[in-house]
Amino acid sequence: MKPVFRLAAAACVSAALLNLCFVSPRAESDEPALVTREYSARGLSTYEILPGTRTNSIRDVLAPDRALTATGDERPWDAWWMRDSGDEARCWEGLDTALEEIAEFVGIEDSVNVNVLSQSRFRMTGTEEAHKRMQWALQAMNDVSAARVNLAVYRVEGSFDSPIVPAAEVAARTRGARLVGTLAGGLGDPLVLQRTQHTSYVADIDMQLATEAAIAEPQLSTLNTGTEVVAGVLSLPDGSLWVQGWHAEMALNQLRKRTSSVGELELPDTSYRYAPVSAEIENGGGVLLDCGDGNRLLLVARCDRTVRDHEYTDADGTVYRLLNVAAALRGHGLADAWVMSPNSEQWLGDGRLPQVFFEPPVDGPYNDAAIMLCESINPDTLHMAVVGPYLGVRLRVLDADIDGDAPQQQHELAMINLHRAPHAGVAVRVSTFQLKDSTELPAGLLLGRPSGADVAQLGKPTSVRLMASRTGQAIDQIDLRMIAMLRDYSSVTATGVASSDPTVGTLALGSQLRWVATHADDGKLQIEMRAGVTVGPTEVERVDPKDPHSIERSKTSLTQIRVVDELAVGERMAAISPAAGLDGELVVIVLERLK
Repeated sequence: MKPVFRLAAAACVSAALLNLCFVSPRAESDEPALVTREYSARGLSTYEILPGTRTNSIRDVLAPDRALTATGDERPWDAWWMRDSGDEARCWEGLDTALEEIAEFVGIEDSVNVNVLSQSRFRMTGTEEAHKRMQWALQAMNDVSAARVNLAVYRVEGSFDSPIVPAAEVAARTRGARLVGTLAGGLGDPLVLQRTQHTSYVADIDMQLATEAAIAEPQLSTLNTGTEVVAGVLSLPDGSLWVQGWHAEMALNQLRKRTSSVGELELPDTSYRYAPVSAEIENGGGVLLDCGDGNRLLLVARCDRTVRDHEYTDADGTVYRLLNVAAALRGHGLADAWVMSPNSEQWLGDGRLPQVFFEPPVDGPYNDAAIMLCESINPDTLHMAVVGPYLGVRLRVLDADIDGDAPQQQHELAMINLHRAPHAGVAVRVSTFQLKDSTELPAGLLLGRPSGADVAQLGKPTSVRLMASRTGQAIDQIDLRMIAMLRDYSSVTATGVASSDPTVGTLALGSQLRWVATHADDGKLQIEMRAGVTVGPTEVERVDPKDPHSIERSKTSLTQIRVVDELAVGERMAAISPAAGLDGELVVIVLERLK
């Protein structure tokens, strides 16, 4: 028979009948005795969280897809998406569904009687062996649901050889550093340090026309300025922590007023910076978030436990495994748009966004990774299933000498191990130099593979960035000056009336650096780097100086560099390009692989 799941809270069931249902039947002499026990299952069901019982997460507002292009929440299927993360063990709506799936995986679905008392407690009647399997599975779930992480953010100075700081060096690195803030939560929770302001401004004017009538309707947008640090922490089975997040900063330089043919517009002049991070570090270790111009933040992460793999073997030799496969996901970069384009129309997005997530959690990176592996691997000798935040694997102990399935089973287990950790940690140093084109350059630099001595010969760099990532994830460093301008008019007409509808565009000056690493042979990584720099006057000018309503134009100079090479640890690649807007100047970018 299938397991019986009853809701004890039903008002129509009397207490006497409820107790009667759980009197263990008298066991026959050749059958194991049945035992009844009550269990806690907190943190597994979304129904356990009633509306209004939690404060919910803070919404970030300064990430590139919010502050710039405003593309919305496009969740990638194979990446850790921090905006749908947290409450990692709440992978089921109701506790009854959770218990059914757990019981089926551990092979007790036909031999137990389960009574759901609430969305966090249940009572089960079954053999001692059935209780051992259920207790084993619940302990694995508790590792995820009860885990607590702590994140401390420091503003640090001094030189660093790598963006990854071992746990043993954290105390020395943070001595005398300025504390930015601390955060605590569960695995995968989006931890947000935020200090922002908002400014409403007249961003556009819509013209509404009817017969012989025209009405100008000012349209307000919201500009969010300030600073935020967003990060999340996952525990990996080897004891390390995966830290992912970013620092973003927006400042309003001025709010320029400009008169159009139908009314006054307010055009913001802003500065914007974005620096992401994605790294595997020691528990208690740290990772550097290099924000540019000497502004460096050290993120120190700790978790009170390790979400390890769990294994149980029953009396028949069947092995049950619950595997933490979160590392199978890639990190997710939020800067999908390439801003350094000469044809940009609008980059400054509207910041009118709700500040709180009200939706209950459904799943997260642990569950996403288990689903991804379960769908991509089709074993013949193993039973695989998604069991909440784990990938469940059930196998028989086989004798390679007499069982033909044994080699195939070992191959399938090797495939699982290969797919569960496909990404490696990467650390790089990117140095930028500006030189006269008459400078005599070393041969290694001209060939794109400079040595340390070659780089030292270039002198002091104009900027140095230390960055950490994982293979398969694009990392963007963005440093912008964005100036809104009256770009165009559109003609609108109706019977007996005509008007012009103003269009606002954004001039983007500054730089963007993007790099991504993928696996190559012999321990090398293929690293692709692209950089763009746009320079130009920060003052826009009217096309017709005599017309107070004239559209405005901008002038920019853009240079871009792209280089791809395979690097071992300690090796460098370089590219040289004419400097943007400067005759007789060269820009040299050198990327060194540190890890």
